[in-house]
Amino acid sequence: MSIPMSTVVLGLLCLLCVLNEQGISITVVAAKTNSHVHIVYLGERQHDNPKLITDSHHDLLATIVGSKSLASKLMVYSYRHGFSGFAAKLTAAQAQKFAELPDVVRVIPNTLHKLQTSRSWDFLGLSPLSPSSNILHSSNMGDGVIIGVLDTGIWPESKSFNEEGLGSVPSRWKGVCKSGEKFNATLHCNRKIIGARWFNDGILAEYGKPLNTSKRTEFMSPRDAHGHGTHTASTAAGSFVTNVSYKGLGHGTIRGGAPNARLAIYKVCWNVLGGQCSAADMLKGFDEAIHDGVDVLSLSIGGSVPLFSDVDERDGISTGSFHAVARGITVVCAASNDGPSAQTVQNISPWIITVAASTMDRAFPTSITLGNNKTFLGQAMFTGLEIGFTSLIYPESKGLYPTATGVCDSLSLNNTMVSGMVVLCFTSLGRRIDVTTASDAVKQAGGVGLIIAKNPTDGLYPCSDDFPCIEVDYEIGTRIVFYIRSTRYPLVKLTPPTTIVGKPISAKVAYFSSRGPNSAAPAILKPDVTAPGVNILAATSPLDSFADAGYVMHSGTSMSTPHVAGIVALIKAVHPNWSPAAIRSALVTTAWSNGPSRLPIFAEGSPQKLANPFDFGGGIVNPNAASNPGLVYDMGAADYMHYLCAMDYNNSDITRLTGQATTCPIKRPSLLDINLPSITIPSLGNSITVTRTVTNVGVPKSVYEATIDPPLGTVVSVKPNLLVFNSTVKKLTFEIVISTTHQMNTGYYFGSLTWTDKVHAILEFLHIQRAYSAHPSISAVHLTRTFNFFKMDGGDGRGVAVTEIRESNTPPRHEKYHPSRVLTLIYQPFALIAMAALAYNEEKVNTQKRILAGYSIFFLGTLMLIVVDLATSGSGGVRPYIGICAIVGALGVAGAHVEGGIVGDLSFMCPEFIQSFLSGLAAAGALTSVMRLITKALFDKYNNGLRKGAMLFLSISTFIQLVCILLYAIYFPRLPIVKYYRSKAASEGSKTVSADLATAGIQTNADIEVQNNAARLQRLSNKQLFKQNLDYGLGLFLTYALTLSIFPGFLYENTQNHKLGSWYPLVLITVYNAVDLASRYIPLVKCLTMESRKGLMIGILLRMLFVPAFYFTAKYGDLGWMMMLTSLLRFSNGYFTVCVMIVAPRGYQGSEQNALGNLLVLWLFFGVFAGLSIDWLWLADCQNSIIRTVDAKSKVHIVYMGEKHHHDPEVVTCLHHDMLASVVGSKEAATDAMLYSYKHGFSGFAAKFTESQVKKIADFPGVIRVIPNQFHSLQTTRSWDYLGLSPNSPKNLLNDTNLGDGIIIGLLDTGIRPESEVFNDEDLGPIPSQWKDSPDYMSPRDVVGHGTHTSTIAGGSFVYNASYKGIGLGIVRGGAPRARLAMYKVCWNVPRGQCSNADLLKAFDDAIHDGVDVISVSLGTQLPLFSEVDDRDAISIGSFHAVTKGIPVVCAAANEGPSAYTVENTAPWILTVAASTIDRSFPTNITLGNNLTILGQALFAGTEVDFTGLVYPENPGLIPSLAGVCEALLLNNTPVAGNVVLCFTSVARRTPVALAVSSVKAAGGVGVIVAKSPGDVLGPCSSDFPCIEVDYELGTQILLYIRSTSSPVVKLNPSVTLVGKPVSTKVAAFSSRGPNSISPAILKPDIAAPGVSILAASAPFDPYMNGGFALHSGTSMATPHVSGIVALLKALHSNWSPAAIRSAIVTTAWRTDPFGEPIFAEGSPQKLADPFDYGGGIVNPNKAADPGLVYDLGVYDYILYLCAVGYNNSEISQLVGNSTTCSSTKPSVLDVNLPSITVPNLRENITLTRSVTNVGPVNSTYKARISPPWGISVAVSPETLVFNSNIETIYFTVEVSTTHEVNTGYYFGSLAWTDEWGHVVTIPMSVRTQIILYYADGN
Repeated sequence: MSIPMSTVVLGLLCLLCVLNEQGISITVVAAKTNSHVHIVYLGERQHDNPKLITDSHHDLLATIVGSKSLASKLMVYSYRHGFSGFAAKLTAAQAQKFAELPDVVRVIPNTLHKLQTSRSWDFLGLSPLSPSSNILHSSNMGDGVIIGVLDTGIWPESKSFNEEGLGSVPSRWKGVCKSGEKFNATLHCNRKIIGARWFNDGILAEYGKPLNTSKRTEFMSPRDAHGHGTHTASTAAGSFVTNVSYKGLGHGTIRGGAPNARLAIYKVCWNVLGGQCSAADMLKGFDEAIHDGVDVLSLSIGGSVPLFSDVDERDGISTGSFHAVARGITVVCAASNDGPSAQTVQNISPWIITVAASTMDRAFPTSITLGNNKTFLGQAMFTGLEIGFTSLIYPESKGLYPTATGVCDSLSLNNTMVSGMVVLCFTSLGRRIDVTTASDAVKQAGGVGLIIAKNPTDGLYPCSDDFPCIEVDYEIGTRIVFYIRSTRYPLVKLTPPTTIVGKPISAKVAYFSSRGPNSAAPAILKPDVTAPGVNILAATSPLDSFADAGYVMHSGTSMSTPHVAGIVALIKAVHPNWSPAAIRSALVTTAWSNGPSRLPIFAEGSPQKLANPFDFGGGIVNPNAASNPGLVYDMGAADYMHYLCAMDYNNSDITRLTGQATTCPIKRPSLLDINLPSITIPSLGNSITVTRTVTNVGVPKSVYEATIDPPLGTVVSVKPNLLVFNSTVKKLTFEIVISTTHQMNTGYYFGSLTWTDKVHAILEFLHIQRAYSAHPSISAVHLTRTFNFFKMDGGDGRGVAVTEIRESNTPPRHEKYHPSRVLTLIYQPFALIAMAALAYNEEKVNTQKRILAGYSIFFLGTLMLIVVDLATSGSGGVRPYIGICAIVGALGVAGAHVEGGIVGDLSFMCPEFIQSFLSGLAAAGALTSVMRLITKALFDKYNNGLRKGAMLFLSISTFIQLVCILLYAIYFPRLPIVKYYRSKAASEGSKTVSADLATAGIQTNADIEVQNNAARLQRLSNKQLFKQNLDYGLGLFLTYALTLSIFPGFLYENTQNHKLGSWYPLVLITVYNAVDLASRYIPLVKCLTMESRKGLMIGILLRMLFVPAFYFTAKYGDLGWMMMLTSLLRFSNGYFTVCVMIVAPRGYQGSEQNALGNLLVLWLFFGVFAGLSIDWLWLADCQNSIIRTVDAKSKVHIVYMGEKHHHDPEVVTCLHHDMLASVVGSKEAATDAMLYSYKHGFSGFAAKFTESQVKKIADFPGVIRVIPNQFHSLQTTRSWDYLGLSPNSPKNLLNDTNLGDGIIIGLLDTGIRPESEVFNDEDLGPIPSQWKDSPDYMSPRDVVGHGTHTSTIAGGSFVYNASYKGIGLGIVRGGAPRARLAMYKVCWNVPRGQCSNADLLKAFDDAIHDGVDVISVSLGTQLPLFSEVDDRDAISIGSFHAVTKGIPVVCAAANEGPSAYTVENTAPWILTVAASTIDRSFPTNITLGNNLTILGQALFAGTEVDFTGLVYPENPGLIPSLAGVCEALLLNNTPVAGNVVLCFTSVARRTPVALAVSSVKAAGGVGVIVAKSPGDVLGPCSSDFPCIEVDYELGTQILLYIRSTSSPVVKLNPSVTLVGKPVSTKVAAFSSRGPNSISPAILKPDIAAPGVSILAASAPFDPYMNGGFALHSGTSMATPHVSGIVALLKALHSNWSPAAIRSAIVTTAWRTDPFGEPIFAEGSPQKLADPFDYGGGIVNPNKAADPGLVYDLGVYDYILYLCAVGYNNSEISQLVGNSTTCSSTKPSVLDVNLPSITVPNLRENITLTRSVTNVGPVNSTYKARISPPWGISVAVSPETLVFNSNIETIYFTVEVSTTHEVNTGYYFGSLAWTDEWGHVVTIPMSVRTQIILYYADGN
């Protein structure tokens, strides 16, 4: 009997499809042919006569629709005044015809627009027009809730505070409305403003001056003179006001979030010093608000970094809010406006809801039309009249600094005629002050408008007197300045802005919004959530200088805070009993992390990046989801006490805050266990466990399952991962275990833990660890930074400090939707539907043909799977996956044919025969299991082994299917027993076997017999058979539904504790199938066959007990118990299946037996489908476990114990031996194990331990850390070893090229100091013959040191024992130590070290003549850049000529980072270099008097500063932290002499450090600790004065220590050098970033190289030189690293062009650091690096030597580029030196053959071209591997490149399209070509979608 292989094939398919991990979504669009209104837009008017325009519109329409009469009927509008166009009713075909006409700009389908509100509430889904499910309606718009606002008061006359429609004041209200200056309580309070007070005693006492003066209006009453309080109050709870706008912008209806809520106003802020609020007044406001009965408090107030502690009364908000929250009042506060720097978030107490600010889907684009008819879109709030074409200027001088006069904050307009003109200026600052300064300067000079080019932001303000000031980014600003420079009479037209709402505008975190991590307690995630806070239209005071009819647009976290306060009011109205923590949890866990548009949220910054929880907390607040969160992470007074004790505040401080006696436990609790809706681990070392508790606020009977998206390099598990709630169980606690795989210090990575539930009929029976598709109810954000190597654990035994999770550019991958699992569900419906159709038509179906058809489809299907795999080389993809889905559907149909056909056939032969078939199926399953074990053993360790095993499966399966076809067609029908039973069945009326009988040569008179016996014509219908055998069918359904829903989940069970490890699933399924096979033979024994219908049903129903049994076993059992339970499950499954199939057909005639067999198989299929569906929905995919082996061998470990406790070294040593003896068992064993006792500088010892002994010693009191021993080699200056170019390596580029011998590196710099040891010519041969110049030692001498430093890095000789004052000790050398140096001194020691264009060009000219091989230029300019053809950019001009002569030119990217668009030297023929750090740091110990040691960074090489006084300058006045700002230290009231001073700065540069050192030294101080944004650039302070840098987090810890003791002291140790792990690599903060502001389609920088703290030779006049060497940082230092590598490549590949060398470097670069860790980019804030930070990555010299393929360019390509960017023929000819004429068809800049693809403005599908040249093995085949940017589709043609001796260069095309519907930032991906030789040629891809183009060419 033949055995079908459907079971085998299905298993094989699941295995094969692991290779295809592409998701598929299908959108069906229905087309309509009827006409709709379309707008035909024709652009500018061609006539001034409106009638002529209208007539032309009618004529144009008539040409399309056929007649003028019909055109008149179809015409809707003729647009003839502002522009030309018309609206008409058109069919789709007619619209397409119009779109193809040359004069038609665009055909726009008409859309309906409703009257807009002020937008933010509609953006958040709270439209009053929405369905009743909206929380706005369910809460009755917040009616009855009281919102208290602590702010600047209120302007009560505003319409936003009318009481229309409101009921009486809530009866619980106890407050008052207090009259005062110009505020009448009776008149101005109403049912909306139910309370109003003011508090000013605190500020009067401190300020000491009148608050109301002639220059500054203020009211001694609740009346608002500032406008801030009115704005926030109306945003939170303002009433509906229609037809509101700001001078026409944002027109619509405005309202608050809770329009029916009541307002209680507490004026605590006053119009002095820009708006100040005394802590005393705020506390009084809190106090009265608590008494008055408010439900919510909104505070758009903050302080500044550094923060006060939670228990410091000077932070009135923290203290007051604690008391309010303790009484159930939710407090909502602003995160502050100090972004985008990290660690700047304020109001960080865990009882406060802290709100960041985001934009929304609204913009105010402003058209800037140039005289060349090109239009750009800026952003503005200019609402005056259009500025018609007028003159446009950019202030530019002719001196050494031509662009200095065009800087916005210092415009020089004295020598420029500005009157009546529009002025363009540039600024590098992100704040508003530059715009204001520039607009005032232009106005005073008589200008009529201003265009500001700046870092992109969305916060806008109008300029005074509605002066036109329009903001653009650097890219657009550069294009405008190029236009100005290209014409003698530049003109511009400025059009007032319009309001755009909805798509394509996307939301972003605002530039100004303060960011996390929390500087005081980084384990507490702040901000909590974000809300709209940019350009918010709301009521204001008429005294607001920007007010328009009582309303204004403002931006800030002050505006986002009342949005959340209003939402809290709505939630409070729906859930009045929820605690503040429950409300916060609901907001955080339901927030949009991808925005309402479901697209990733970007965060504005320097540069822009994908937002993460430090930017937006849980995400953008989602009000409707927050009203029904499912679960909440609740907190109460005990939790807050836990937090305060964990923060190590003393008992008296906590008691003072809480108002009740408090004693913290001796063992300090962990901050990580605070029950927040987030997990943040700042310093993850070993595995840690944290706990959380959730409370069910949804359906009482609910089951939640955990889904984990772990941070990169982090392993996360949850116990339990299933939470079951009912009417009695409302709270459950779970544990999260987190460990790291990183081996070095990292930045933060981000991920999530989500609890999901879904109502299901059998929910209470299933407790399985697999995910199912459900709406997320709880999303706890994770934060992870790998452990702080330097043991800064804050005192927590597990390490307290930070955690985060997910890479920004990659959207979350949902493993539960794995393609192989989708295929199982595709198979089953096809099988089920086919089986149902066949069963219904059973009498009409030929059994033999049915089974043959099934086997044939099986054969063809498995064969096609092999073909698909071979055709795609196993690379997967969407198209192959669609093909596999189709094949799987066909296999499902095959399964129905075979299984139903054979069971039906055997049923009418003899029901007992079915047992043989079912046993055959089980045998197929067992065979599959054995084959899986074999293929795992054979292929598991091989590359692509999974695919190879799958191919083996499919090949065997295909062969077996072919055998089955032959057997069934030839052998089976001729068996006597088959002939007998088929003849018998035919005689009993079965029509399905007649053809089978004829095929077998059987002639019967069955038809005659049937006619003679009419009774035999009667057979039961399928419906009758179904009813009579419903119990059997249901039994089969339940059997398979249960088995297939339980068993698969345990195949992926955590194998961490299983000895079988990854073999466990295969062994489990083998046991499962073996037992199944055995169980199907049991019914052969007559006495063991269960024939009772009742018995069968009871037995099948009792199998449901397996559900709790599996749950209990999974939780408490081990591997053996799981296998036993699995065996019992499968035994019962096989046994009951065979019994039902045998027993059921008995007693029926042959035809009925046939039909019943088919019906039973249909029920079986239905059970399989149901079981797999439940499994697919409920089970989570396997979490890979780490199997750790225990090594019993002893290894050397260092037991570090910190400071000595005894001065006698012998006593210390004895203690060490005693401690070791207690672990190893005896003093003798301790003596043998001991290696060293550290007894002088610190306490500790080194000894040999086993792993178990290490664990014991680690638990000893006094042991700080046990450190495994490591080997350290003698280090060089490090950067070259870091890049893999060690001279000690046996095989690398350095040795392959004889260290670059014979190559000449030309350097254009400040000269050289020839006496330096690094320039000795020992062992060098004669000067290369190509050298044509003669040396001149008079003028080339270097005074500055810059040229000497760069020369050393590029080609310096070996110098041993070099260091900077002992720091960085090692061997100094250049990248090509045997290369020769040619110095061209072009830069001189004048202010700022200047280099003239004339000198630079002369140097290029001489270098080309002299025969140099490489030119290194560590020079730059400043923004805005000159064009590549502008003679003022001598580097671009000179390098063009050098490159065309075959000389690579390597240039610095500049040091203007981290802002975007700041990269310089952007010409495509230049190799542009960014700067990165290396794996070296200079940690410096700061030991506080409380014995806490903190590591800073410094280049301090002096003597130790022993314990001395530590001070932080603080004023006792209104702004106490003002005195401690580094760049403006106020030391008059601070005892500085002999003390170390702590200060804070928000400026990233070195200037504040130098200023602070100067002030402290002058006051007699002995050291400075500078708290600033994190960065790696260090410099020594003058005279080796101790100046140590820390970040805000560490600075805040030091400050809290100072404030906690009366006599703080500190000890400062000199810096040490740490090399290798755990120091990670980052792009330097100063390194200039892309995109390229001249031509954004040209990726710049090209590459990154070490440029931070580089040790090299210098000149004696360098103030930082010591012993002839200095540590310097900059892209100037990165550039010669690449120049040295280029020299080595030139030595190896002398015929390679400069473009080929650049391609080799870019395409082989490291995109992780050399240790495989992701690269971060320092900035404001830090982010994962992308191509705009580092180009192709960090240069990888050895890989660059053998790239495989190169993207080559020549002169023709550069001319194509120059034509593509729009330079005219004369400019290009001048540069090239030959007459050049661009083609009439403008080429595309996207087709320049660069080793990168950058698409700045993707709107429609584009196709671009590249070519690659083979420089590897002659006969090579390369295949494309695409990692597309998120939301971008990329296709390459051809996908395979075949090279041979005749084909060296091949062209290919890349098609790029977008799925985005909104304007986006850049997303990043890559295209790689791989060959059989191991080459991976990767180019970065950067794509930005622009639905609304910010640039249009009207030509």
